[in-house]
Order: sequence, then structure tokens, then C-alpha cells
Amino acid sequence: MIESDQGLNYVDHLTVKNCRINDSPLLFEYGTNLDVQVIGNLTSVKNPISGTIQAPAIGTIIIDPTKVSTDNLVIKTDNNRNQRILTVDPNPNEQEGEQEDD
Repeated sequence: MIESDQGLNYVDHLTVKNCRINDSPLLFEYGTNLDVQVIGNLTSVKNPISGTIQAPAIGTIIIDPTKVSTDNLVIKTDNNRNQRILTVDPNPNEQEGEQEDD
């Protein structure tokens, strides 16, 4: 069992198989080439870059598209309907269709 606050971040070629990760928010930030298959639910995942993360459920998935691309990332859960995905708005002060005056 692994337990950590913001653990397993900034790792490359991490393999985790048949393990439980308990009470560990904001996992795998900037992780690359991940091969993660856990047997317990994950609290949250933040900005992973590439690889596969598989868990029965993930409470929250946080992706900031200004910092990471998810083109090489696969996240699998048993029931995708129960996970919360937050995408950080890269332009929080701009409204769609709004134009600045010169």
C-alpha cells in the first residue's frame, strides 16, 4: 500500500501493478510513461503527461491544458460516470465572443 500527499509526481517510467494507493491526492503530476493499475480507488490525479492509469474509480481528474497535453494519456475506470474531470481554463478572464476595443 502506498500513502502520500501529492505523491508519485515528476516520475518517468513508473510501473505500479495490483497495489492500493490510499489517501493520496493529486497523484502523478507531470508523470510520463506511466503504467499504473491499482486495485483501489484513487482520490485525485493531476496533470499526468503520458501512459496509462487504470483504477476502479478516480474521484477527481485535474487537467490544465496550458501545462500538459493528454494526447499520449489513457485513463481507465470501471465506471467513468462517477469521476469528476476538471479542466483548468487557460484564459479565465476572456469571455467567448468578447472582443477588446482598440
